Order: sequence, then C-alpha cells, then structure tokens
Amino acid sequence: MKHSRKNIVGEPINFRGLTYAPVNEQGVVLLFGMLAKELGFHVQLVRQGYPDCKAVRSLGDGRYEEVNIEFEFRSSGFKAHLKSETKSDFIICWEHDWPGCPSTIQVLELRSLIQSGQLNPAPAASELETKSEQKIAYSLEDLIKENWRHSHDLLGHFEKALRKLGKYKRRFTKFYISYSFGAQKSAAEIVPQRQGLKVYLRPKRRHLKSSSLELFSCERIGHWTNGNTYFLVAGAEHVPAAVDLVKQAIALGGAS
Repeated sequence: MKHSRKNIVGEPINFRGLTYAPVNEQGVVLLFGMLAKELGFHVQLVRQGYPDCKAVRSLGDGRYEEVNIEFEFRSSGFKAHLKSETKSDFIICWEHDWPGCPSTIQVLELRSLIQSGQLNPAPAASELETKSEQKIAYSLEDLIKENWRHSHDLLGHFEKALRKLGKYKRRFTKFYISYSFGAQKSAAEIVPQRQGLKVYLRPKRRHLKSSSLELFSCERIGHWTNGNTYFLVAGAEHVPAAVDLVKQAIALGGAS
C-alpha cells in the first residue's frame, strides 16, 4: 500500500498570499519575484545554471548596475560553487548562515526583511492602485507610528542639532528620511524604530570615527537606504556623537 507524500512547509508568515516561509530554493525564487521591484531590482532573466538570475539594481540618483544573482535557501549553500569560476554579486537567501562569506558577495536575507515589519504583508496592489501610490507624498506619520513617542522626540532632538551644520533639505520616502546639504547627495538617511533611530551614512565604516557610538557595516546586507554604514541612536545623549558622524560624512562628500 502506497502512502501519499506529505508536504513540508515552513513557519507561517502570511505574506502577500504566501502562507508559509520557504523551505527550499524554489520558495526563495518565488518570494524574491514578489519583492524584486520593491527592493530596486529589475529582473532580466531567471534560468537553471549560472547565474540563476541576471538583473539590474537601482543605486539611486537614476543610476543602475548589472548584477549576477544566485538563489540559495541558506547562504552557505553557495560554498559548493566557490571552486568554479563563477562570479556572483548577490546571494538571495531565506537564511544567512555564512559568516565567512567573501566580502565581494552581498547577501540579501529575505527572512530579516519580512520580519522587520517594514514591508506591507497585504497582497500586492493592482496596477491602477500602484500608479496611484506613486503619487503619494510620504510624511513623518508614515514612518513613525503614533505610539512611538520616544522615537518622535528623539528625531526632534536630532534635527535641532543637525541645523548647526547648516540648512538641510529633508525628504520622506516609503522607508526612510533623507537629509541633504546643498547640492550633495543625502548626508544621512534615518529609519525610525520603536526604541530609537537607525542612521545610515554613505561613507564606509573605516572612514568614520566615533568614541561613543558603535558603527556597523551594511555593504553586504540588504536594506532600503543608500548607506554603507549605520549606527543606532537610542537616547538624546547619543545625538551629539550622531551629528558629528554626519559632519564627517559631509566632509567626505559621501565617499565610499
């Protein structure tokens, strides 16, 4: 007597019609296809064999770069390809479990993006709704939830201190607040969080110095800003050091 094969599913995520998390590479491909445009990727082809996917990626400011993408359920699955002459720019995976990943490869972990809560879990809008959404002018209320009082007050302290560096232009996007001085690109981009502010700067971590704030590189981590380095501002006492880092970024001209 033959027994029917039971399906194996991941944890419930209820994300845009996808009930369960991926449990294999095919699930990663499906989920990336649902998010590609939103994450700034324009897919050119998907195939079996190297590379799994060819796309162009938005760099902001109207510029794009060609990228080769490999899909893996876990990023460590790419180790098997290292002996070949493959050159991948991105690993798109559900789980990033490879601390020793070469620095030349950027890893985009879809699990952390879904769990961040900053992607709308509702089904994708229709084409007509999407066109309407593109005309929306985002505001502070779209980025800081009503009960995030601490973050709201902290942003006020940060902006007041930021004025000491000169007149800046503030721009709201779907995921972050951009601050630019003069004709320069954004000097800082902020993602408000429940317990504080996550501040992104364009210069790489090795070009910045701070005695009181810990700096993190995000060159190889998927995120929505144009930054290469980020740090966390948890209280008003961190604001002076944060503004000093922005000042350093301005002096570097956004150099990476």
